[in-house]
Amino acid sequence: MKWHPRLSRLGRVALIAPLPCIAQGLPSLQGYTGLLNTPNALVAPEGTVDLLWSNQADARFRNGAQLANNDIFTLGMFPYLEGAGRLSVVHNPTSQGSIDDLSANFKVQIPFLPDWMPKMALGAQDVAGTGSSTYFKTRYGVISQDFGALRLSVGDGTGPDRMKGLFGGGEWTVTRWLQLVGEYDTTDRNVGTKLLTPPGLLPAGMTFGLTTKYALGDQPRRVNLAFSLRVPLLHQSSSVPSSPAPAPTSMPPVAESGPASALTAPPQVPEPGPAPAPAPLVLDIPVKPQDKAPVQSSRLADLTRELTALGFENVRTGARGKTLVVEYENNRFNHNEVDGLGLVLGTTVAAAPAEFDTFLVSTRRQNLRMLEVEGPIQPFLSFFRDGNGRDDQMAASLTIRRAESFGSLEGVSWSGEVVNQGWLHSRLLLGPGLDTSIGTEVGAFNYRLSLIPDLQTSLWRGALLNYRWDIPVAWSRTYGPGGAFDTKGTTYNLDRIWVAQVIPLAPGLAAQVGGGRYDVGTNGAMGDLMWTSATGQNRLTLKAAQFRVTDQPDLRVALGAYRYYFAPLETYMEGTAGRFYNNDKGYRIDMKRYFRDVSFSLWYSNTDVHKAGFSLAIPLTPRRDMTPGWLQVRGTEHFEDSLGVRVQNGSNPGYLSPNSGNIPDTTYNLERSFYNNDRLNELYIQAHLARLWEAYHLYKSVLK
Repeated sequence: MKWHPRLSRLGRVALIAPLPCIAQGLPSLQGYTGLLNTPNALVAPEGTVDLLWSNQADARFRNGAQLANNDIFTLGMFPYLEGAGRLSVVHNPTSQGSIDDLSANFKVQIPFLPDWMPKMALGAQDVAGTGSSTYFKTRYGVISQDFGALRLSVGDGTGPDRMKGLFGGGEWTVTRWLQLVGEYDTTDRNVGTKLLTPPGLLPAGMTFGLTTKYALGDQPRRVNLAFSLRVPLLHQSSSVPSSPAPAPTSMPPVAESGPASALTAPPQVPEPGPAPAPAPLVLDIPVKPQDKAPVQSSRLADLTRELTALGFENVRTGARGKTLVVEYENNRFNHNEVDGLGLVLGTTVAAAPAEFDTFLVSTRRQNLRMLEVEGPIQPFLSFFRDGNGRDDQMAASLTIRRAESFGSLEGVSWSGEVVNQGWLHSRLLLGPGLDTSIGTEVGAFNYRLSLIPDLQTSLWRGALLNYRWDIPVAWSRTYGPGGAFDTKGTTYNLDRIWVAQVIPLAPGLAAQVGGGRYDVGTNGAMGDLMWTSATGQNRLTLKAAQFRVTDQPDLRVALGAYRYYFAPLETYMEGTAGRFYNNDKGYRIDMKRYFRDVSFSLWYSNTDVHKAGFSLAIPLTPRRDMTPGWLQVRGTEHFEDSLGVRVQNGSNPGYLSPNSGNIPDTTYNLERSFYNNDRLNELYIQAHLARLWEAYHLYKSVLK
């Protein structure tokens, strides 16, 4: 083949050799994965977020626009599916007036196509918006094909607002950090570049991008810019390496950084057999095959002290025949209860005297026994030391069940009393309070930011006293005195004084009752009844509450909900119906997806208004908090912010009605405080054996 003499050697290499970055969908200026203004048939990688800002004004408004702002959030929600939220602000265009528009985009890639076929996708832009008009509405189909480092895309859009008709373009990946792009978007012929930070330059796998776009027909000539940041949400495989044992570096990568010694490989473990038991991993406890009972008792006391030193509360160890029994409560590893469970399991099998064949570990919450994990010691000793054993084999040998009763285990010869009891221990959670309204009839962006100190004091078993303060820090006029969303005020308040009691009724069935000051000027009582199936796949919830509000009618809540958990994708589907917090009646549908400890939810509510939106919940505290004691200060493990838009319903848009479809709740509740944000169940734990291993090697006692 004869190359054109002007084609550089670099260009020839780029055309022949596919580069890794071309396979990754990059955001367009419209938010969906694509070129500049047109989509391609790729979707954002599963478990990644793209944050993008651009100054591009649509061609219809370009000549008169004094200011254009586009803030876009794109998420790879599932394989083959991405979604995006977009806020567009264009001030003083010549014919349309100022625009404050909030909308959503979706794109689905056709799955399971052979590798030799082009990729295909269908998408929709501006599927829901506030106000009485849409500005970027279109539906489209697109196909893309790679030719080495060159990707060509062509598609057809329906409009009516933009991209009506045939569109297409090409992307040429010159290097790992540079793409050249050209397209026709049914209105303009655009050319531009995409600059990316090289792989590994930014921490945690993040990528920063700069996009430039130039419309060839634009008069006067101007360049549009977009800045993007891709953030992996640390979603990763839960598989465990199989035998023979690999080096620990082949285990799933650890998201959080820690001392290098946390990942140092311990000595190899001999296969189980008649030989004496191997030495403990990290505990300085001599193990002898023929221990006598007093020596065994001493070792169990040492294990109790070890678990207490690691920061666990309500610790007790004992024996039931040849089963080593451990009870504990975790209030230190607050991102996920699985971290505490992994550390306890690894420490237990490492310290187990030789006469024990199996272990039984029981988790507690507020000194109520919640879950039991039982398995053979030798295979799990090898697993925690070297990662030996396939995940399906280890899951099959691990018995995970709900506690038969919420009290103490029966038939156990305990080595001593409960150590480090959590009675009257307090936790001060510090986190932000954020109320926002975006793209509504009262402005593009309004907010109220506050500091929320939340003090929780453990009383007797299952009971807690909660004080919460709201300290405003900054707010916009709409959330100020007399504003449309002035519901909390702008002065310091002790807005919650609440006492709650959890009452165990049967395995998987529990009730919670509470009462006191729920919010400023709002007092009342609330009760929940929750049943969870043995595996955690199904859950039923009933909620009833009554609140008396100063100078307003009483609020009466009566709700029923069913939740289904699909473990392979860590996805929860929940439907709720009845009377909500604002006395509005109707139903609400939520779909929540976890990416490690970050959850993203899509929701739709149909009560007095029709709303749709998304919620993002993240932990704002270290993965390992300070050791609990009389007072533990830490961040909140579950900070959630929600953004909703009103779905078009008739000719009168009205206000967004921020309180519609709301479900009242407190920080101390069954789902969050007792069931690990709905993850304390058999299906979830079996799918995250690698995290058990990871937590043990990050936080085992050698790091103290």
